[in-house]
Amino acid sequence: MSLLPARLREVLRDPLYRWELRSYWTWRRYLGSWAFCLGFVALTCVLARLGLRQGWLIGPDHSMSVQEAFVDLGSHFLTLVRLPLLLLATAGATLLIVSERRSGNLEQFCVTSVNPWRFVMARAAGRLRGLLGIWFVAGAVTGGMMLAWAVASIVLPVPAYLFGLAPGWAAPCLGMAASVVRYLDLGLMMVLCTAVGLRFSASSRSTAIALIKSGLVCFIAMPMVLGAPVLALNIAVMFGAFHDSAVYWHLPAVHLVAELSHAGLGGLALWLFVRWARKAADNAFVSLEAGP
Repeated sequence: MSLLPARLREVLRDPLYRWELRSYWTWRRYLGSWAFCLGFVALTCVLARLGLRQGWLIGPDHSMSVQEAFVDLGSHFLTLVRLPLLLLATAGATLLIVSERRSGNLEQFCVTSVNPWRFVMARAAGRLRGLLGIWFVAGAVTGGMMLAWAVASIVLPVPAYLFGLAPGWAAPCLGMAASVVRYLDLGLMMVLCTAVGLRFSASSRSTAIALIKSGLVCFIAMPMVLGAPVLALNIAVMFGAFHDSAVYWHLPAVHLVAELSHAGLGGLALWLFVRWARKAADNAFVSLEAGP
């Protein structure tokens, strides 16, 4: 706790944070969130395995076994759990203010001396706290898989197409570094989707409109903007691979650069949306105090 920033420690000590954590994260919601995330991952793995058997994904002549497919899918657990985690973070933040406004509960807080942004931050942190368990599990699975990748690529004569790593220490270390950055980037995206949800929850009068706006920004607009450098790097590597197959051995470094660029742009987007969300929350409270 002492390693956290002072403002974050104040938020975590806020009674509103503890109240939101107890009232929002009931055991039913915990179970539902875990079932949604793990069910999404399991369904994706089943469909991917079916696609491998039928030759829909990599062609009917590919000799990837079931064991190799399991290893390959397990290594992408962090990618598979990303979408349901971001959906839950976005929905929880989007419904925070707009639902309180429609029920009339938000007006009760206006007559108190509570700071609008402190009120929003404490409750948003309480809703985000419940997703940290899934995030930690995703990190543990990815960390264990990447450690197995590193050991196998050095000790065992594994196929390069399965692990995507060249023999030696450099490529495994780069691959592990890229996975660590990807894991931290997932946490950053969860906070960013929370900020986006707060922004539109505070400025929208309708729950449906708030959800639509948050969904468009989090799952259409932001992936296009933040993923542009990643797409450009992948296109460059694919184009270079047609002329020189040795380019494939630089994939770990390319992945690391792509993850760092995505995280950097995500940090900038988080800074902007936190400012916009704070302004929208202040305006929401001011409009309630001014009356119709």
